[in-house]
Amino acid sequence: MTAALAKNEPNPVGRPTSYREHYCDQVVQWGREGLSLAEMAVKLGVARSTLYKWMEYSQEFSDAVSLAQDGMSAWFASTFRQAGVGDIPN
Repeated sequence: MTAALAKNEPNPVGRPTSYREHYCDQVVQWGREGLSLAEMAVKLGVARSTLYKWMEYSQEFSDAVSLAQDGMSAWFASTFRQAGVGDIPN
């Protein structure tokens, strides 16, 4: 593997990434609203697999997705609890 193709290095050939740093805040917010990764990908106009590539490319984005997934879990727990679906075991 050449130095130019090392992890977190831009690929010298091919299409440039469409990743933008402000996506981090957006996915965290969407997670708090209960959106899945697939829904987030659709809103960003990319495939879900692209989100995983961005997570490899950017530690900040990876951390944001983790927060989004925690937010999504909390949203579902709260929603089910409010709907009277029953107790959610710990």
